[in-house]
Amino acid sequence: MSKDFLLQRLKEEERQLEDYLLAGNARWACEKIYVIVSTAIKILAEIKGLPEYEEAKKVKFWSVYHLNASAYRLSHDPLYKIDESIEDIWAKAWKLHSEGFEQNYITIKEARELSPIAIKMLEIVEREIKARE
Repeated sequence: MSKDFLLQRLKEEERQLEDYLLAGNARWACEKIYVIVSTAIKILAEIKGLPEYEEAKKVKFWSVYHLNASAYRLSHDPLYKIDESIEDIWAKAWKLHSEGFEQNYITIKEARELSPIAIKMLEIVEREIKARE
């Protein structure tokens, strides 16, 4: 799939996130944030040619290990670094997924407070895609 198509899908996910936040649905807002962030990391991993991308492609599955390692590389590894905030954004997205969606412990207030991480990741992906055009 083209990266422009994937970027458009992420923007649709962002619109759905806004709907869930307005409706006060913390569980699904948390999951939308997670989907946006994890998908953005996968796109960035492909753009940068990370070893984790190649491994996930080979096994046809993105594990939490692949996402963790990719987020770390995209934040800190001099060969692959894009933005220092990616690892922290990923940690927050994982918390929202595990505690907000799976366990339903996150409040709508907390989901709203953390929702800007999804927009930040969209901005990073868009910037990286445009830089490669």
